[in-house]
Formats: sequence, structure tokens, C-alpha cells
Amino acid sequence: MACSSTDSQQGGFATPAAMLISLALAVGAVAVVSTSETELRSARADFERAEVASALAGGQEEAAVSIFSSAGGGALRWNEEAAGHKLEVLAEPEAMKTSVAAVISMEDRALTPLMLVDADQMRARLRVLSIAQAVGAPLEAADASPIWRVCARSLISPFGLTETLQPLPQASLLSDASSGHVGEIWRVWVRDSSGWTDDRVVRLTGDNLHPAATLEREFSKRDRVDSRCNSYFSNVR
Repeated sequence: MACSSTDSQQGGFATPAAMLISLALAVGAVAVVSTSETELRSARADFERAEVASALAGGQEEAAVSIFSSAGGGALRWNEEAAGHKLEVLAEPEAMKTSVAAVISMEDRALTPLMLVDADQMRARLRVLSIAQAVGAPLEAADASPIWRVCARSLISPFGLTETLQPLPQASLLSDASSGHVGEIWRVWVRDSSGWTDDRVVRLTGDNLHPAATLEREFSKRDRVDSRCNSYFSNVR
């Protein structure tokens, strides 16, 4: 053996130095394999995420076309398919929601259904939100109440025109060629069966090639949008 000692007492056996070299090579090989496996898993995850993102983006475009040709009149919820993915869609007209300014000026009694942890702190946080923040996650984070976090974005918007805090009426996705929603701002939430969600606030253009202009977008893995917000207000008069 090339690594054997010429000493007759060690003849035919690896020296300690050779054993250490072999061990170092083995550890290095394991590290290379482990790194390669990690990179392969990461590459696969990135590919799957890109594939889902593409499908959800296609779902967003189909949703915008569907909304534009619908009768509107409230929140819309339906299922569709894009790029082989089954998608759940929720669309909410922002103008029908309560304005942020109205929520800030409301008495605590009007906010009771949301079971706020700290109403004054919530108002203070809303006052400093930009328009972009007030249609996204920062609005949800304005209070620690679970009901607020689930329902705030479906009830409140900087583009809202109403003064009373109440759930949007539910509408059907019925075709109405005369309705026209050009220029309207909607929140469109598209989710696939694995939980990946493309949540956008868009302005409808009426152009079939580019049906919506995105004002705000959040791509993440989230639970299904809670549909119980209406029940929290059912006993409020």
C-alpha cells in the first residue's frame, strides 16, 4: 500500500496520519452530498413556488375579467381552475367597506363585535398607516384581537366610502354586460388547495388583455379566509 509504513511492525496497515486523511475526505464527501441534497430540495421548492405563483397570477387575471362582467353588489366567492390548479377566489369591492377615518372616529360601542384588545391603541395605529399599509398586513396588525385580525381587511379600507361598520353583503357571480366596473378598486384573494395565496388590491381596467392594475400584492401561505365575520355582527343593532 502506498500509505503503509516501511516499518515491519506497521507493514500492511494504514498509519494514523493516513487514517485521518481518509476520515477528512469522508467527512468532506458527506458534507458535499448533504449540501447538494439541500440545494436540490431548495431548487425544487423554488420551482414549485414559481409554478404556484404563475397559476395564481393566472387566476387573478381570470378573476378580474369575471368581476368586471359581473353584476357586483357585494363580496363574491367562487372556485375556478388555472394551469391545472383548483383555486378558491374571494373578491371584495373596496368602496363598499368602512373608511379608515370612520373607524378612527367611532365610539367603542360600535366596535364591540370586533372584541378589540385596546381600541385606543388601534385608533393610534390606524392614524399613521399609509394607504398601501391600510389595505395590507399592517391593518390586520392594528389590534391583537383574533376577530380583528381575521375580519379587518374585509370590513375596512382606505378606499371605503361607508361610515358604518358592517360586513359586505354577499353577491352572486352573475353576468351583467351593462354593469361595468372600470376604475373600481377591489381586493381579490386567490388561494390554491395547498394554502398558497395571492392577495391583491387592484383597479379594474376593463381591458381583457390587462384586466387589472395591481396596487398592492401579498404572496404567502395562509389559511382560508374566515367566512364567519357576518356572524359576529348578527346580534348587533
